[in-house]
Amino acid sequence: MRIRKLTAFLLILLLAAGCAPAAFSAPQREAQAMAFDPDEGLQTILDILAAALADAEETGCVLPEGAAPAPALGERMLAAAALKCRPTTFLTWAEAETLYRQLFTAGAYAPGEAPAAAGMLFQRDGIALSPDASGACGAYLYAVEDDGADVTVDCDFYMSDVTLEDGGEISLLPEDAVLWLRGAEVSLRKNAEAEFGYTVNGIVLTPRYESGCSALWREETDEAAGYSLRLPEFLLPGENAGEWRSADGSAAVQIRRGLADMSFDEAEKAFEQAHPGCRIAADRAFSCMEALGEGEYHLTVLAEDTGSLYALTLRFPAERQAEYAFYAELIRNSFIVWELANG
Repeated sequence: MRIRKLTAFLLILLLAAGCAPAAFSAPQREAQAMAFDPDEGLQTILDILAAALADAEETGCVLPEGAAPAPALGERMLAAAALKCRPTTFLTWAEAETLYRQLFTAGAYAPGEAPAAAGMLFQRDGIALSPDASGACGAYLYAVEDDGADVTVDCDFYMSDVTLEDGGEISLLPEDAVLWLRGAEVSLRKNAEAEFGYTVNGIVLTPRYESGCSALWREETDEAAGYSLRLPEFLLPGENAGEWRSADGSAAVQIRRGLADMSFDEAEKAFEQAHPGCRIAADRAFSCMEALGEGEYHLTVLAEDTGSLYALTLRFPAERQAEYAFYAELIRNSFIVWELANG
């Protein structure tokens, strides 16, 4: 499997300076291509996966497509499913074997002499589980593909001490109540006989997000250039105005303001030519063009009435594509060009 690049586009806040501050609601990645509306069973099994992998150190392919899971992963999923869906802190051996088959497409539960995962205790007649008191974990789905037999889901794992009510939206939670953990691509087999309607085929995990709590992001304002935005706390001001970078230099943001004597259509064509190989989206109504490529994100705003052009560039490690695509959405959502907001 692969971690697919984010391609969604929706500009907000450029014309909404009077909106409520971001701290009142948790940010989330925008929904993209959905082959169907995710059902409760799909959401539940992904929430179980998020809880099982909340503290995992693994990155990359942690479950090859169609393979049986490693013992530790299998037991972490068993524990998370039992605590969430039974709920119970004890599984008999027969219950553990049955639940395991509801979770994974391949393999069967074969316990060793001792648990492979933390938080479990083998007893003569079953497995005792330790409840996780660190907070509620969940998965936010933003893309779903369906090939008939299997579905492939892109999602972000998060943790929150505030529990969502059934059908509740994560965007309604306070911004400081949500910690975004990492991204995942999960392949699942459709199975109408399984408890959740799906079983897990394969899992790819992104590295853990460096700045998963957007409440810690920093407000940046450039009065001379006439804009403001919010940036991750690890991106520090550079030597020049409109520049920020990480301590190791692997990620950087640059904003430049200039004049452009061209129409939006002309600017869009030039923008496409300037960013070959990128996924590009443009919206004349919001005077905006976006491009996302491997290790790069570009946002250009053109105020046709005045000829002012604002160009934002975010560069980042390509291996952290899903993470920085998420940051790009949050940065874009916070980017306010004052002359448009006041116009």
